[in-house]
Amino acid sequence: MDKYLEMTITQLKEEAKNRGMKGTSAMKKQELAELLSAADRMLALKEKAAALHLQAETLRSKEEALGGWETLAY
Repeated sequence: MDKYLEMTITQLKEEAKNRGMKGTSAMKKQELAELLSAADRMLALKEKAAALHLQAETLRSKEEALGGWETLAY
């Protein structure tokens, strides 16, 4: 959030606008900084979830190619 606190309120509003955020015109600097920071965290979580999903799909494909885990047990 520190990077957002270094920005002016005009810059924060422009950043929010560029991200398609609505209802930010009456927000104070601290509110905008918190909103943008929360949006960054949410994006990072979505990217992490997508990567984990891809890993799971890859493992599932490998398992199917090997005939299932039961063939690897012994």
